[in-house]
Amino acid sequence: MYIKNLQIQNYGPIDNISLNLEFDNNSSVIPPLIFLGKNGVGKTLLLSFIVDGLIELKRSKYSNLQEVKENQFFKIGKQDYIKASKDFSYVNIDFETYGKILSYTELVTTLSFSAFNSNYSSKVFFNFDVNESIFQKHGFYKKTSPIDEVKETLENNIFLYFPPTRYEKPAWLGKSAKIDFQFSEKIVGVSNTNI
Repeated sequence: MYIKNLQIQNYGPIDNISLNLEFDNNSSVIPPLIFLGKNGVGKTLLLSFIVDGLIELKRSKYSNLQEVKENQFFKIGKQDYIKASKDFSYVNIDFETYGKILSYTELVTTLSFSAFNSNYSSKVFFNFDVNESIFQKHGFYKKTSPIDEVKETLENNIFLYFPPTRYEKPAWLGKSAKIDFQFSEKIVGVSNTNI
């Protein structure tokens, strides 16, 4: 699984990041993707979206997740994270696996539905459905577009290290989210691997 496209707008310290990554599937060498920057510029936020996207894709195929309790979220979306002087934040990540695209999208706004629709009707937000009822009522949209192969990909091809020794937990981290490592037995129908 590869990150094919990543777009973040108006989120915390991030104005606009747009990456289109192309990998050669025939190559045995996978080039690393490294994020460098000063403290407070959004490196951890960017990684949090990647991890949250993987967890939400995993949620589409498993009833029990190790990373979070039942109906809890790894990453909590809040209107407070919208960049100052902006009225929306938008994130879209496209992962590619087996030649197919899996998407993770989050859009949050402080505007009413009618004001958002009026101000941004001509703006293109990939993988976003403005008619989603929760978005219309509350200004929050979070969706994934999983595929059948997501389960195999998550079990066999996802390896991510998130340091368990961070001194403070980020504000976006859900209270029930676990950032640690553990060993357990494999039970059919239950995911036992952390993203």
